[in-house]
Parts: sequence; structure tokens; C-alpha cells
Amino acid sequence: MLAKFILDTLEDSVPSSEIPSAVIYFFFYDQDESYRTAGAAMRSLIKQMVHLASDAFQIVTQTFDIESSDISDNSLRDILKDLLQISQLGTIYCVIDGLDECQNDGSRKMLLDLIASNLRQSSARRNSSIPTLKTLITSRPTVDIHGELYHLPNIQLKANHEDLEIFIKNKVHDLRFDEDLKQKAIHLLGSRVEQTFLWISIVLKSLKVATPLLSEAEMEEMINESPSDLEKLFENIISRIKEAKDIAAQKLLIWAVYGRRPLTLAELEEAIAVQDDSTSKDSTKKYSVALTESGVTTATGVILEIIDGKIHLVHQSAKDFLLKSGHLAEFAFCTSLHPSSYLAKVCMTYLCFTDIVESGSCRNDEFRNAGNIQYPFLQYAARNWYRHLEKEDINKFARLISRLTEPKSPALLTWGAVNGITNLEGARDTWEVALKVNIPWLVDLQIDSTVITKEMVEKAAANGMTEYDYLRRLVKKHDTLFTEDELCLVVEYLDHALAHQILSGHNSTVMTQTVFEAAATNVKYGRLVIEVILDLSTCFIITAEFIRLAQKNDVNGKDIIRLVIDNHNLEIAEEAVQQTVAGGDIDVVKSLFKREQLDGLQLALGSAVKQGNYDLLNLVLDKGEDEITITENYLQDLVNSSRPDDLKTFLRAHEEKPRITESIIIDTANHEEKREYLLLFFLKERGEDFQITEEILEAIIPGEDLKNEALKFLLEERSHEIHMTEGIWKAAAANRRSYGETIRLLIDIKGHELLISEEILRSAAENLNCGHRILKQFLVTKKDDARITEAILKESLGNAFHTLQIENVLKEAQRHGIWINTEEMMRIAAKSKYGNSAMQALLATMKEDEVRITEKVLKEVARNESEGAHEIMGYILRLKDDRIQITEDVLIEATRNPYGYAIMGAIFLENDPRMHITEKLLKMMLEMNTDTQQMSKLIASTKYVDINITEEVLIDAAINGNNVHALGFLFDVHRDKIEITEKAVKAAIGTKHSCHILSVISKFKGKQVQITDEIKDLMSAEQLECWYRPGKYPLSSPRPVVGHVEDVDKTLDSQLVRYNKKGEYWSGEE
Repeated sequence: MLAKFILDTLEDSVPSSEIPSAVIYFFFYDQDESYRTAGAAMRSLIKQMVHLASDAFQIVTQTFDIESSDISDNSLRDILKDLLQISQLGTIYCVIDGLDECQNDGSRKMLLDLIASNLRQSSARRNSSIPTLKTLITSRPTVDIHGELYHLPNIQLKANHEDLEIFIKNKVHDLRFDEDLKQKAIHLLGSRVEQTFLWISIVLKSLKVATPLLSEAEMEEMINESPSDLEKLFENIISRIKEAKDIAAQKLLIWAVYGRRPLTLAELEEAIAVQDDSTSKDSTKKYSVALTESGVTTATGVILEIIDGKIHLVHQSAKDFLLKSGHLAEFAFCTSLHPSSYLAKVCMTYLCFTDIVESGSCRNDEFRNAGNIQYPFLQYAARNWYRHLEKEDINKFARLISRLTEPKSPALLTWGAVNGITNLEGARDTWEVALKVNIPWLVDLQIDSTVITKEMVEKAAANGMTEYDYLRRLVKKHDTLFTEDELCLVVEYLDHALAHQILSGHNSTVMTQTVFEAAATNVKYGRLVIEVILDLSTCFIITAEFIRLAQKNDVNGKDIIRLVIDNHNLEIAEEAVQQTVAGGDIDVVKSLFKREQLDGLQLALGSAVKQGNYDLLNLVLDKGEDEITITENYLQDLVNSSRPDDLKTFLRAHEEKPRITESIIIDTANHEEKREYLLLFFLKERGEDFQITEEILEAIIPGEDLKNEALKFLLEERSHEIHMTEGIWKAAAANRRSYGETIRLLIDIKGHELLISEEILRSAAENLNCGHRILKQFLVTKKDDARITEAILKESLGNAFHTLQIENVLKEAQRHGIWINTEEMMRIAAKSKYGNSAMQALLATMKEDEVRITEKVLKEVARNESEGAHEIMGYILRLKDDRIQITEDVLIEATRNPYGYAIMGAIFLENDPRMHITEKLLKMMLEMNTDTQQMSKLIASTKYVDINITEEVLIDAAINGNNVHALGFLFDVHRDKIEITEKAVKAAIGTKHSCHILSVISKFKGKQVQITDEIKDLMSAEQLECWYRPGKYPLSSPRPVVGHVEDVDKTLDSQLVRYNKKGEYWSGEE
């Protein structure tokens, strides 16, 4: 009460300031395990600090979950120590009540040391940023607490006469006595002023539970005969309970003293009813006792009291007396058991009740949430049965323990589910059960195998300290046997201490190369485990696998590798040398090369080459000297992966070893970046390594630019090695980068070796960039030998040549008397994306009677999907419009072309009289997947187009068309030609663009079409609204625009024609 009063006063009076103060507290209570340990106190204080200071959370991130049982008391102490020095706070007030009720183990001394240490630091650093710690501790006087805190200010609290009088008067006032008897009681109790508050409280409680018919003489006897000594007082109470042979009262005392927490009356009613032979809840009914507050205090002589429905001992001194006296173990039902083990037996018997185990309902979440009503004692029993068992009594309950821990048994799954333990159904043996439920003594009791299995080691490696401790105890207890797999897991995951214990203490353990290699993967203890293994007399080999595994160990793999390679007693395999170099660590490789004899350096050289690491490469070459060779493949790898400057420096430093081969030159010439930086270097500085072959020239020439540096160098320095072939001339003719300069250079120097052929000329004709220049050079240089064939003409017509360039080729062909199939040439030009120039050249070169623009030619233009196809069509029509017949088939081909709208536009603008659009063609136009504005221009061109429109066309367009807006333009421009019936409306209802189509019909033909009730029933609410309110889905209407064709071009974002002709067009813009 004193501590609570002080705490309330502090919380009300702590001043607020810029640097806030904090009040933290903990009340020890020995009757509840949650409040009796130093660890519980430190956890509580840490939690309070985390809530009070925002920076506090950063301090506990390393042990994030402070509720975890895996966090040691030492860790909690360190965290709390740091939190008490957090600079964010000014003064920290700490109240700790009932320190004597803290379990007197090592952790209590740790807590006392922490408090004393922080108080000293706080006192010594009053002007620093560390907060001031002010602590109040209440406790009964004990030797160890006084020894730790004697140097601190303390107050001995003792009752004085005035305090006792006030206390007695207040308490007697609550007794159901008449006024004279109350005054007599006050006088009698006051005469015993040497007693304590506790003694008076116990005597008063005895008077309170006494019969209301208590006489004055009986009251005097009770007060006067109450022993002055508390222990004697407790002794009298226990003696009366034993003499009364009140089994229920005796059991209540044991539960109050040894219970892990205070139990409720409902829990205790079930617990005290359990008998040794109980098998179900029904079997306990005749032993059940209804517990009430008055009944309990009367039966137990006021040594017990009820607080919030739970039974407590009246004071900690009562518990101390009962533990020391041994009275509880003398009760008959304990039968030579430790009282705590008796409670364990009650819990185990209860958990084995058939109605609990067999129903399975206890394992359901819904039951567990409401289970306390049907089985109030179930949760306590499930959580504490194994905690109550004393070590000396474990073997006495082997049958019950076996039933509760049998893998997959209903009993195990039931109490495990109630206890909140997950995945118990996956436990295959008692070892796994022990790990999952965390019962240390279960291993010693039930695991008698001398073989440690792979599963045991895996769990110890994966699940933390609990499993590790189990494994260590087993190894220490038994002459255990390990297979190779288990040893691999031990050295891979566990520490050197356990590895040493296993490897040095068990003669049956055999170390293998595989185990040695597995140790290289141990992330935390790898080097230390390897040292343990190397202390054995076994011989090991450093293999490539060992090195590879160690290299994957990011934490201490490098230390492991250096440890083994520095041990010259270990043999190292060739592949291990290669793998070490492949790791790329210069320092490790240098350590390796300190060995005098090493095999595998040629392999190691390959690893260095693949990395392009010249520091490693030089180390290997220096170590291997004349025993290793840089092969062509190695050098090719360096060319492919290295920085050019690094490669050049390396080749200059090692002139004798690597040779530049023909294949390397060809590969370099064919690779743009390598060519830029390395080709001239190879030709100039390493030219002696290779001959200039036809293949080299065919690789170099196509990549030459205007400068022709490589070719010039070869023609100047090694011309005598160059023998021109058709393949070389073809490569030069195909060169697109030099714009003909490569051919010019070769003709100037090697022209006398040129034997012009059709293949060479075709290569030039196929050259998109500068083929016309090259052809011209050939025609000028070898005019008598150069023959332009039909094949060359075809290539030229399909190429990106200008009109004059193509004309020159055609005239040269005519000069040589080559017959030209004009229709075929026209078709080639018509389908080329560069066809406009080709067509102009053909029409300009051919005689008028030779030119025949057939339907096939026009179809090729209509099918041409290039953006310039309309220019070809326009050019043809302007020159030959009076002799050209545009058929419906030509227009149909255009409708299938993504750019067909432009081609059709050119046709419409160039043809007089107006083009007639048939029903079939209009349907295809409406189905074209093109831009609304573009389509609308074609449909709206009334000056140039005559359109035949039927209702069937409109219905088909509504159902299959992609261009709803074009349909709108059609109605807008040609509304007078269009007749609409209910049939078209009905067809529009089922289309995906129904609302747009219905709006169009309603807007332009709504007065003409009267829809029936049948049609209305088919329409949705939205469709009806579109019909009656067509403005909801407006479509832009075309308007006439008069101007030049350039105005039309802007509307279409693509040129239709390129000539100046005025006319009236339609634009879709508002």
C-alpha cells in the first residue's frame, strides 16, 4: 500500500518541462510466477521505457521481441542499463516494491547490481546528459539485499502505538459486534502493542469469520491465546487444519503455495476434485466442493484470502513459513511426493480425461475461446503440468508422461493446442515433441538411443539455443554415434565447442573429406571448426569443392581459405588452384603462390583470362614462367572481355607469348567497338603474327568508313600480300559506311585487278546507302566490261536511289541492249517503299508506247504499305490519267491497306468524273480500322465521290464496323440518300457501340423512324436514353474547308498528294 501511494503521488506531481521526466515501477509478487523474477521486472521496466522515450526502441532492435523467452537476463540487463541512460529524459523515478519476493537466484543479484551501478553513475554525472535516476525500493530486511544496498539511504519502518490504535479502530469498526464488544476488542488488541500490523490483521480476520454469537469470553480467549510470534500463529492455524483432516483445505493450501499463479475459485473447484483414479469430469463430481470466499477463509484459518475471485496467501511470510516447515508434504494425498509434483499429477490426470481427449473439440479455436466455461482448469493444466514436476519424481509418472507426449496422440495434440503450441501434429518422435514444447527433462527421460540422427542436428541448427542445448546434453551423456551426414551438419551449422566435443570425445566418429569440405560453409564458426578438424591426425586434401564452398561463405570464407593454403602439410589439387584463382582475390592468390610446387597453373591461367583480370593474369604467368601458354582461345577471351587499353598494355609486356591469329583479326574486324580500338593496333604492332588473307580483307573492308584507315595501312605497307578476288570486290561494293570511298581507293590502287562481274554489280545495286555511286564508278571505270542485267535493274528499282541515279542505270542498260520487261519493272517499283523515284525514272526513260500501267501495277501500289504509296499512285494518275482505269478491285485492295485511306484519297482527287462507291466497297471502307478524321474525308468528298448507300450496308456497318464515327459522318453528309427502317434500329441494339449508333440514327433520322413497343422492350434503359437524348453521345460533324491541299495534309497528319490543286474537302474538326 505504501508503494502504491507513493507511486500515485509521483505520477500526479512530476513536473512537465522541455526535458520530460518519467515514472516507472514494478511490484514483485511471489505467488505469481509472472511477477516473481528479476527477468520479469526488467522486461516490464523496458516496456515502460520504450513507451516513454521515442529513441528507446532503437536500443532494443537487436532483441526486438522482449517477450521472447530466448532473451537472456544478461541481455535484458544490458538493454535496461542503456535505456536508463537515454539522453531524451531528464529524471527517471523508479519504484520497486517487494524486492524480497523476487526469486533469490543469480538474476536478483544482477538486478541489485544494475540499480546500484546506475544510481552511482547518476549521482556522479549530475551535469551530464545522462538522466538523474531516483529509485525507491521496498522490501523486508534480508541479508543479501542489505549487503548490496547498505550504502544507500534507507529507512526502517516500524509500527508505533498511535498507528496501531488507528488501524485497530478502523478494522474493529467493520466487525459485526455490538458496540460494547467492539470497545472490548479494541482494548484487548491495543494491549498487544508489541505486535505488528500483520499479526493484528490475522487476528482480526479470525474474529471476522467467527460465529456472530461470539461471547466476550470467547473473544478474549481468541485474542489472548493467539501467539505473539507469527510463525507460532501460522503453526496453530496449520495444526487445526491437519487435525480437522479437511482435505479440501489442505489442497487449497498446496495450490496457494506451489501454484504458478493465483487460481480462480472455479479452477480450484475442478483441481481439488481430481482423484488418482479420475478418468473424466463426471467421475470427479462426487468429490467436488463449492468454494465461496467465506468458506475458504473459515476452512483455512484466514491464512488464505480471496482477491478478485482468486485465492492468495495472506502474506509472503505465510508462504515462507509453509515452505520451510514442510507441513504440506505431510498431507496424506501427497504420498511421498513433493507437493509441486502432486500438482503435476493432478494436471496430468485432468489432461487425460476421456471427455477432453476423445472429443477433439478442445483443439478448435472456437472451443479454446470459450473453453474456460466448460473446463476452467484446462488451460492452467496444459501450460503448467510439466513445470510442476520435480526432477526426483519424474520417473514416478512415466505412464502419464508417455501418454501426454506420445507423438500424434489425441492427448498431446489437445494440451498442445490449448497451450498454443503449433505444428505438434508434425512431430514424429518424442525428441521432436521435446523440441516443440520445450521440456528439457523429457529428452533425458525418453531418449535412450545412442545414435544422433540427421533430424536432431538439423533442428538444433535451425531452431535456436533450446535444441542446441538438448543436443549438447545428449552428446555429453551418451557415447553417441554420428554418421557422415550428421557430422556434415554439425560442422556446417554448429560451433567449434560442440564440434570439438564430438570429434575428440568419440572414438567411433570417423572424419572424411566430405565432412572437411562441409566445414567450409559454416558462416559463423567456420575457421574455428576447421582448426578443430586440422588438429586431428586425419589427412585432408584441399579440393576445388572445398575452395568453392568457402568462397560462397561471405562471412569468413576468405579466412578459411587462407588458413588451409598456409598449412603446407595439406595437399592442394590442381582444380583447387584453378578455383582459387577464379575467386579473384589477389591477396589469397599471392598466399597460394608462396607454395613452391603447384600443379594446375595452366588451368588457373584460363580462370584469370575469363575474368579479364590482368593482375591475376600476370601473377599466374610469373608463377608458371615457361610452363604455361596463352592459347588462341585464351587470347580471344581477352579480346572479348577486356578493356582495350589493358589488353594493349598486356600484349606489349608479353610480346613472345600470345600470338594474334587470323580468326582474332576477323572477329575484331566484325565487332564495331573492338574494331575501333584494336584493329589498327593488331595490324601495326602485331602484323608479323599473321598473313593478309582474302578472309581477313573480306572482314575488314565492309566496316571501313570515309577514312579507310585499316585499308590504307594495308595497301601502303602490305600491298604485295593483297590479291584481289571477286569476294573482296563484292565486300567493297556492299560497304555502306564509306559512301563509295572504299571502292574508289581500291580502284585507284588495285583497279588493274578488277574483273567486273554481275555478282559485283548486284552487290552495289543492293547497297542502300551508296550503291548508285559505286555503280557509277564501275560504269565509268569498266564501261566496256560492266553489263547491267535485268536482275541488277530489279535491285536498283527496289532500292533507295534517286530518280536520276535510276535513270542512269536504265540508260546504261539500254546502251547495252538489255530488254526491259516494263510491266514487271513497274510492278517492282509499285511495291517498293522507294517506288516514287523508281516510277518516275521508268516513265521518264521509257518511250510512251512502252509504258503500260496495268491493273496488276495499280493493285501493287494499292497494296504498298509504305507511307509514300499514295505519292506513287498520284504520280501515275497525273501522267497517265486518261489511259488508266481504276477498277473496284484496285479500291478494294486499298481498303485492306493500313495507309489505304491516303491511296484512295489520291485516286478520288485525280479522277474525273466522280468515283462511284459501290455497296460492297462502302461496306469495306466502313470496316477499315483507321482514323475517324481520315475516313470521314473520303466519305464526305461529295465533289469527287458518288456513294451508293442502302440500309443493308448500314446494318452491316453497325454490326461489323470498327468506325462508328465514320458512320456518323456518312449520315451527316449523305442523309438525303439514306433510308432507315425499324430493321436498322433493331440491328444496332445488339452491337458493342449500340449507344453511339442509336444516337446517330436518332439525331439524323429520328423523325423518319418510329420504333415500336417491341423494339423498346429490347432496349436497355441506357439505350432508350440514347435514342431519346442523342446528345449524350455526341459525334463531331464534318464541315467544309476550302483551301490548298496543304490544309488537308495538316488535318490528316500525313500527305495525301504533293501538288498544288485547289478543291473542296471535308474536315472532321468542329
